[in-house]
Amino acid sequence: MAQAWNFAGVVFATVMPAAPLPSSRALAVLGVLAAPYLLNDLANIYVRAPAAWLACDYGSRVVSLGGIAWLLRRGTLERSDLQVQLAPLARLVAATLGATLLGLWFDQGPGRPLVHWLPQTQLGAVPFIRPPWLHELDYFAGLAFVAATEELVFRGIFPRVITRAGGSAGQAWAVSAVAFGLAHWSLGVGAMVHAAALGLLLGAAARLGRSVWPAVVAHYAIDLAAFG
Repeated sequence: MAQAWNFAGVVFATVMPAAPLPSSRALAVLGVLAAPYLLNDLANIYVRAPAAWLACDYGSRVVSLGGIAWLLRRGTLERSDLQVQLAPLARLVAATLGATLLGLWFDQGPGRPLVHWLPQTQLGAVPFIRPPWLHELDYFAGLAFVAATEELVFRGIFPRVITRAGGSAGQAWAVSAVAFGLAHWSLGVGAMVHAAALGLLLGAAARLGRSVWPAVVAHYAIDLAAFG
């Protein structure tokens, strides 16, 4: 865990030196958005029954969506902050294909040995879902839910909150990727760095595609290949 915080510190020190400190309101919003994903990793350590683990995993994402709805209702977030609008089709297709192909190459290629080269600090693991019907449901529908909710937070809302707090687009891109990496803390330093690297790619896809949807599709395709 110490290595993970060092990694996060290096990125923050690189991208944030000239940026104003986020307001307490912005930090509170970031906390509401990130908390369900940070806490969800406790299930990887303490919950081994597949059904109970799925309940924790899906439940944390429902809580996250509830937090987003609450922030929208309060006026803290605006609907445009979700970045679910559709950009021109050619831009969407190009961003989606580029992120998907690069993400699959990284995940199935250099990203795999990277996880093993870094210090082994894994605390938990995702249990294998044994009932075939539940496994198939989780593989197809569950991974889609994971991709949509995580991208909505980390590539949709997260960057908008950071830029509105005074950060640049580049700073928002880097910080949201680090936050996404830290959300995989129970799987160890290698998994966090791997996730952060993919977070940079997915962030680029969302920015180039002017929508969160290229990142959602690419994330889903990468997860299907990784867990297939």
